[in-house]
Amino acid sequence: MKRGIAVWVGALLLSSVPACGDDTLIVTRLDAVPYVSGQRLRADLVGVAGAEILIGWWDTKLSTHCSFGHDERGDIRCLPGLHRTAGLLYRDRALNVNGAAPLVGLRFLDADCTVPVHVSPPGVPAPPYAAGAEDVVPCVAPPEVRYRMHRVGAPRAVTTLYQSFGGDCVADPAGEGEVVYDLEEVVDPGMFVPAEKARATWPSGLEVVVVKAADGARQAVFAIDGRRDAACWGANYYGKNDGLCLPMLGRVAFLGGDYTDETCTSPVGYDRADPTCGPPLVVFELAEGLIAYETGDAVDEAAVYTSSLQTGCTPAAPDGKRYFRHGPLIPDTTFPTLRSSSSGDGVVTAQVITDEAGTPIRSVGLLSTGEHCTPQTNCDGMLRCVPDGLIRGPTFDYFADDTCTEPLVR
Repeated sequence: MKRGIAVWVGALLLSSVPACGDDTLIVTRLDAVPYVSGQRLRADLVGVAGAEILIGWWDTKLSTHCSFGHDERGDIRCLPGLHRTAGLLYRDRALNVNGAAPLVGLRFLDADCTVPVHVSPPGVPAPPYAAGAEDVVPCVAPPEVRYRMHRVGAPRAVTTLYQSFGGDCVADPAGEGEVVYDLEEVVDPGMFVPAEKARATWPSGLEVVVVKAADGARQAVFAIDGRRDAACWGANYYGKNDGLCLPMLGRVAFLGGDYTDETCTSPVGYDRADPTCGPPLVVFELAEGLIAYETGDAVDEAAVYTSSLQTGCTPAAPDGKRYFRHGPLIPDTTFPTLRSSSSGDGVVTAQVITDEAGTPIRSVGLLSTGEHCTPQTNCDGMLRCVPDGLIRGPTFDYFADDTCTEPLVR
């Protein structure tokens, strides 16, 4: 099925698009194709500037959209409710995905945040199923989020809702036009199409992880940095690093305002991975592009200082970070290379990402600002290409008015 897409405008519905975990379940090798429809799962495509962007799958048996993710047991399946709708949480805290933004979005009926409900934005019908983020497997990149599936029940006439934020249950009333639905029984994940991960070798020799469904559907999801045996994807920071396949969040540290000396002159990298995880693969410095360094020794949190204009150089407050010194500079030539081409000249174009031989891996939306965007159903019911920087987490950096009083992300 193929549809058109509008340009992103207005408010944003937070969502979490699941990823496929580490390489430990790779069992077979496949031909180099970006996606293939199966007997039951049909590719859900959006047409952008003459190119097709895969945004998920249509389950013809259940008549619902689905995306590949992990069920509560850790098995890969095409699960409904992971795309274009807010992710759910069962716990009274946000699950932190390897240092990325916490998964938020679920609202509750009660002030203790124990009775979850599904909330649909204005004009968007309730899906038949809703996914609850049950757990996150540590030390995996891309993040392996495990979901429990609910049936969505009847609408409920209620405006007083709550949301778990920062460990507290805070009031978060339903917005104008939003519809609240009860969540019914947990459904058996066995009703959804199972899948497994495999590696495919593209013509250039680049290895790509592909999700292979039991019905024959297949989808390329990310490339592999063979030198580091780690998932990687194309990077473009301030016009730099274009074409490099760099390790993903969850396996990297960043230099960013932390130091190992009282004068704040010796920078140290940090990540927010689980303490049981191994050291990051690389340490990045963001300076008109990403500069990569080897990972050095770990640094005790008590020996770290932070610098700010307000307080100067002071001991860093404990906040769950892990710290690492950086080693020698890593040459760009040690990272795999990807190529890309764009089609169209409008506000939204399609960027086709390929290996060095030109074989497509996947297509993504590209805004005229140079930022990637992901097709999402907006609060007005229109399918729009939302900037990826807004999807990744709850921030208040974007507003609907020139006085910055109406945040686009709640």
